[in-house]
Amino acid sequence: MKRFLWLGSVLCLYLICSGCGETFRPIILPNPPVFPNPRAAHTVLSINDNGTVVPGSTMVVDVSGDADISVSDVGVAPDELRDAVRARLDATFGGAPHPEFDAALADAVARMRTVVSARFRAEVVAAARPHQTLLHAHPDPLRYGANVGVDLSGPVADGLVLNCWRDVDEADAAISAAAKAGHHVAASFLAVAGMGGEVAGLPSRIDRARTAGATDLRFYHAGLAAPADLDNLRTLLRPSRA
Repeated sequence: MKRFLWLGSVLCLYLICSGCGETFRPIILPNPPVFPNPRAAHTVLSINDNGTVVPGSTMVVDVSGDADISVSDVGVAPDELRDAVRARLDATFGGAPHPEFDAALADAVARMRTVVSARFRAEVVAAARPHQTLLHAHPDPLRYGANVGVDLSGPVADGLVLNCWRDVDEADAAISAAAKAGHHVAASFLAVAGMGGEVAGLPSRIDRARTAGATDLRFYHAGLAAPADLDNLRTLLRPSRA
């Protein structure tokens, strides 16, 4: 009996010693993670391309509420619009029958031109600061040529120089439109007889331009004017001085 007790004591002592040794025995404790709410709680962005000349759109959808959060216009793809215009121009310059610009394409070109020209003007004006910048332009956004059209609803530098060489009524209408839009207007007159200028009628035309809203005058081109042209300007413009 004593022998069994002695063996039992030795066995217990062995178990105690081995349990307190340097051997690490990992202990597993349950720690369940916190799972997210099973409801859909995210949004989806949808991008739509309507083709070459029709503006595309973006839509943000709230999946959890199954509703449209917002919709916006992404405009026309510049590369596709450029290719469409170039194809028509290449055909024209190549002698093919003049291809028609449908209304959608013409509208897309006008929108793209307005955006690009406004950005370019802003960059030029910023580079010219702190100097004043006046633009030789026309208040019709679709006008092309030396006096290109501008959109009067946005900033156009420090003012406009508007051509008043020929059609008096058209010139006065352009001045009035720009002035009513809040822009500084300088009226430009052709003042060299050898270039077709009608110097004799300048006083009355200047008065009309001022009435329409012009605040400054420009004469084209004083550097090319003959002495007789300059003498005529001095004589004819004295009564018009404010």
